[in-house]
This record gives sequence, C-alpha cells and structure tokens, in this order.
Amino acid sequence: MRTTGARCRICRRLGSKLFLKGDRCLSEKCPVAQGAPVPGQINQKHGSGKPSDFKLQLVERQKIRKSYDINEQHLRNIFKKSRGQEGKTDDLLLIALERRLDNVVYRAGFATSRAKARQLVSHGHFTLNGRRVDVPSILVRVEDKIAIRAGSAGKKPFDGLKPKSEARWVKVDPKKKEIEIAALPAADDLPEDFQAQSVVESYSR
Repeated sequence: MRTTGARCRICRRLGSKLFLKGDRCLSEKCPVAQGAPVPGQINQKHGSGKPSDFKLQLVERQKIRKSYDINEQHLRNIFKKSRGQEGKTDDLLLIALERRLDNVVYRAGFATSRAKARQLVSHGHFTLNGRRVDVPSILVRVEDKIAIRAGSAGKKPFDGLKPKSEARWVKVDPKKKEIEIAALPAADDLPEDFQAQSVVESYSR
C-alpha cells in the first residue's frame, strides 16, 4: 500500500527522516529531529543485540517505499527491470525512482513532498512535452520539458510558487515555471539516505 496515515509515526518507526510532510520536516516540530522514541517502545528496555540482515533489508525497503510513495510490487518491478540492465543494480534502481515524474516535480520545488507531487500529477496539473499527463510513474528522459498546465497555473497549489532545484540534472526556469531534464541522474546525484544494495540483496534471495 502507499503511504497513508500518520507520516511522522512512519519516520519514527524507521528511525530516519524521510521528508514525508514537507516543510514540517525542516522545522523544529519534526519528531525525529527531537529524538522521539520508536512508537510503542516508550519506557521499554530495548535489546542491545545486533539486528538481523533480514530486518535491516526490510527497513531499507520500507524507507525507500515510504519516501517515494510506492507499494511493494512497484519497487519489486523496478528491481527486476534494473537487474536486466548494464550497470550496478542498486544505482539503477535509485536512478529509476529519481526519474519518476512525481519525484522530478518534487525535486524542482513544485511541491513540498513527493506525496503532494504525486497528487498534483495525478490530477492532471502538469504537461510533459506539451501534452497533459496524469501518471506519476512516467520515467522522464533527457531534454523532456515539464510545465504547469495552462488551466492550472492560477490555482491555489501554485499561488506564490518559487520553484528551485537543488538537483543538478533538473533545470528550473522560475519565471516560466518550467522544468527541463538536463541529464539523467548519475551515481553522484543519488540520495545518500538509502542503502539500495540491501534492497537488491533482499529481492535476490
């Protein structure tokens, strides 16, 4: 299933800030930043034993799934496609996730979270190379151009929008509010928050 319910609780359970609630994750209100305990373990004594490989792999799968707002089957399908390509499977898996249209919208600053970006794309607020799209999982290519649909430009989600991309492979024109894919993400562009190799090992069993 996709990410639903209390998103801060998910981050607490996985012990990592996954930026599921946009600006709140950058504020002092973030429970993970405050050192909040894992849900259900308050005032309990924790075992000091080393977690099993299975648990570590499961946690990494959940972190990636929740962060990119995809389900288990989708992640497994991306792994299968990545395994059949030339290159490191763990890098190829993350590159495919980064190339998702909803992630690009998020990376370009058009939404404060991937969940919000997914919603905006699903409601048809964007065009890809001039054509209206509503499929968040589309994989972008080099020189693709994404823009806010003319009929959506004046709507509330985009009111006062100041898009900015920190990803060097995603170029943003803040005046036109357009996105251009300058290149495909390289290994150096991939997020360091995830141990994708653990996911590869998990699915390779």
